[in-house]
Amino acid sequence: SRELFEECLAAMPAEASKDVYLMFAKLEEDEGFIKRAMDIYDRALESVPPEDRMDVFEMFAAKAAKHRGVSLSRDVYTKALTLLPDSAVLDVYIRFAELERKLGEIDRARAIFKHGAQMADPQKRDDYWQKWREFEIQHGNEDTFKEMIRIKRSVQTLFSEQYYSLAQASAEAAPMVELEEEVAKAEKRAREEGGSMAALERAAVGGGEGDGGDADAKRRKVGNLSFVSSNSEAVDKEIEAKQDNDEEIDIALDVEEKALPNQLFGEELLGAKARLQNKS
Repeated sequence: SRELFEECLAAMPAEASKDVYLMFAKLEEDEGFIKRAMDIYDRALESVPPEDRMDVFEMFAAKAAKHRGVSLSRDVYTKALTLLPDSAVLDVYIRFAELERKLGEIDRARAIFKHGAQMADPQKRDDYWQKWREFEIQHGNEDTFKEMIRIKRSVQTLFSEQYYSLAQASAEAAPMVELEEEVAKAEKRAREEGGSMAALERAAVGGGEGDGGDADAKRRKVGNLSFVSSNSEAVDKEIEAKQDNDEEIDIALDVEEKALPNQLFGEELLGAKARLQNKS
């Protein structure tokens, strides 16, 4: 059986090992191998996930007190304080101090309360301070009670400064967060506006190409000026004819022929004219 448990523990993940460790330790205990059982509990306290360690500790502490007495119990509590998560440590301090009180070790119990006090925020763990207060009322004196009050105020100040520092850091980070959000919004708007302008440009280009066919083909140059031609073939031909000779201009004039007075001609011209008429 021992070999089977060892193979299982070697093969399985730590998240599933708690129950196997406890069964293994119980088997050794039932067979009378107390030292082996304590060793298995010790291994389990180190090997199981943090969320399962409190259960293993409670079983380990109970078995140690039952079979090994005070010396092993103190070792179990001391080791648990280094392995348990912060959420469970203060409860172990209270139980450890209570153990020492039952054993008549008042100074040990007070030292344990003082050691754990540095982790006990009075705003969140007032129960810890209440336990210590009851202890001093029962076993202490005016000086030890005042010392407890002084330590409590110091710890409260320490945690208040931490809260203030965190709040201040958050307040200082808030403008930067807002600035980052504004920059992100501005970039988003710029992308959207850029996309809209690109769409308008594409639409404009597409409309120009599709409106009435080839727009560039309808442009003609006459002289140094550009005109948009109409769809009439006659007008196109007329423009092309004018392009061949920009300086040629045809003007049709109706001229009425009239006889000129003889007084405008000299005698010689009149004689020459008469001879020509006779010959004809």
